[in-house]
Amino acid sequence: MPAKRSYTRFPVCVGARDESFEIRQTDGIPFLMENGLPAQTWFDADHRDRISLEGTWGFREDPRDRGVREGWYQARGREEWQPIEVPSVFNSASSGRATLQCPVWYSRTFVVGELPTDGRLLLLRFDGILVRSRVWLNGHSLGGREGGYGSLVLDTAGAIDLRGDNLLVVRVDNRLTSFSLPPKTWKHHRSGWHTYGGIYRDVALESLRSPYIFKVECTPMEESAGATMRVRILVHDHARKGGFEIRCELLDPQGRPIGNAAKPLSGNRAFESATFILPVLEPLRYSPANPALYSVRISAGHGEDRDEVSVLTGIRSVRIQGETLLLNGEPLFLRGICKHEDDPILGATQNASSIARDLDLITGLGANYIRMAHYPHAARESAAARDRGLLLSEEIANYQTGMGFVAWFAEKGKPWTIPLRWLGKRQTMNRRSLLHAQRELAELIERDRNNPAVILWYVGNETWDLFPSGARACAWLREVARALDPTRPVSMAEQTYDKPALDRHRRASTFMDVVSVNLYSGWYYGRIEDAARHLDAVHAAFPGKPMIVSEFGADAAPGRRDEDGEWQGGERVMAGRTYSESYQARLIQEYASIIRDRPFIIGMSPWVFSDFYCSWFPTNPKPFRNLKGIVSEDRVPKEAYATLRRIYREGEAR
Repeated sequence: MPAKRSYTRFPVCVGARDESFEIRQTDGIPFLMENGLPAQTWFDADHRDRISLEGTWGFREDPRDRGVREGWYQARGREEWQPIEVPSVFNSASSGRATLQCPVWYSRTFVVGELPTDGRLLLLRFDGILVRSRVWLNGHSLGGREGGYGSLVLDTAGAIDLRGDNLLVVRVDNRLTSFSLPPKTWKHHRSGWHTYGGIYRDVALESLRSPYIFKVECTPMEESAGATMRVRILVHDHARKGGFEIRCELLDPQGRPIGNAAKPLSGNRAFESATFILPVLEPLRYSPANPALYSVRISAGHGEDRDEVSVLTGIRSVRIQGETLLLNGEPLFLRGICKHEDDPILGATQNASSIARDLDLITGLGANYIRMAHYPHAARESAAARDRGLLLSEEIANYQTGMGFVAWFAEKGKPWTIPLRWLGKRQTMNRRSLLHAQRELAELIERDRNNPAVILWYVGNETWDLFPSGARACAWLREVARALDPTRPVSMAEQTYDKPALDRHRRASTFMDVVSVNLYSGWYYGRIEDAARHLDAVHAAFPGKPMIVSEFGADAAPGRRDEDGEWQGGERVMAGRTYSESYQARLIQEYASIIRDRPFIIGMSPWVFSDFYCSWFPTNPKPFRNLKGIVSEDRVPKEAYATLRRIYREGEAR
């Protein structure tokens, strides 16, 4: 199919498919299938049987990519396997393998033990493997996935030993390609964040009844006398034992039951649905000031043999009205911060302690919003932010897709010498790239659709090419998001280059509900005060739309002062930069003043919460670190933290 037409023929929802996913529907309710199994909603609690497969695994590097050929999936040469903890990344900054980018192998044994197996699906669940993976059980290939920020769930039927030892082997490859998410944009590409690798999120063997619940979709709807909660449920009845019942109960934020319903189903289809509409007479609306959460409890099954799950959700509305963002009908300004999943010891791995530590600091700012950059974060982090009343935007790793031309121009300075294969169309209009982005977006929406803190979907960051087609590809992804979730606005962050020949090609915002601008006046180019001119120009190009200044900032080495003078080795910055804490704080203060004076701007999210490891910055005062954090890698606040806290807590941001 010709590149210029390929994406236009892809269904945005039902009917979309490639070799790894398919979007189907049952009774008008769409759902995502991956590796032959339906993708699951995030459940806050369940009563399912599972055994954790976390702990010490065997680990082996494969720099010559010979493991498949030599049968490593049978764990041959076990004496060469080293111990490694799962979940973790194998190449954190402190690991001694920070630069390792190649295939690696993991192995361990386990027993099913007393896990129920009669009439059950036994599924291996990996909540995240960076960046691509393939799994073998007892020498049988079960499948794999491209992309590191979603779950890989595999059926073990025909491969698992219910009585003896089971050998589980995983091949992991953290190398970026032209069509991975994020993509490699050109041959000398350096990623905007560290290319971590490994089994870095939870792993378990799950035993699922028939039927089991896989999708719960909670949609609050305003009524004249209060509100209603529409609950749509999908179940997978893989064994088809006959008729069964679905029950649904709604509890208010104090845990008191306020509604319930039940529905019998015939049990003659593999995928069954039920829809309930439950009244809420005196609704408590979710907001940063009052993060009121309703609990929806669902069970499905026969008699007392039932699958049981629960979801925490909220009653709230998000709407764009002209150049204003309305939450529950009231104008809202997003006092935000951008955030990576990055820790000096854990790398991309998150645990309850690290999540709480970071959210404590963000809450202390007086922030009400986090831009979860630049990929789907762990669901437990999004849930923890929800519980604190921190609003969220979530995005996919469609990062700088098509930017080969700009990268070449920045690195080489000779656009006429660029190889044609690195022009943006090669990625932005590529069938494989678009389908990877569609699947990751569908996974994210299906997972977090019930989280009331999520108010905005981002379909990309700094994705760009020389041609209008790049913008139309982003518009197609916007339609994917809207088809799966019509209740939230959609955006994409576009970069400002301070080069008219490039900036006038900013076209994707034409198709977005919210204009998001990444702007680095005063750091990578120009003066701080130039930000006002850029923002006014963008507003003139897209009048009548609200705008978020989605990124801005400056590097600051912890403890460095203006009087220490210019830092000579800075990466891609103008001469005269001191990398001082005080300059970073001053830049944030001046941007806040510029933003405050422009009512079409509905939010700001400085880049970034914490310093993080990144190969893009080898000559920074702290090598291989992006130092734009308002706190250090070790979470020590800089001057900018106090400045931003004053701006947010004293109302200087509007």
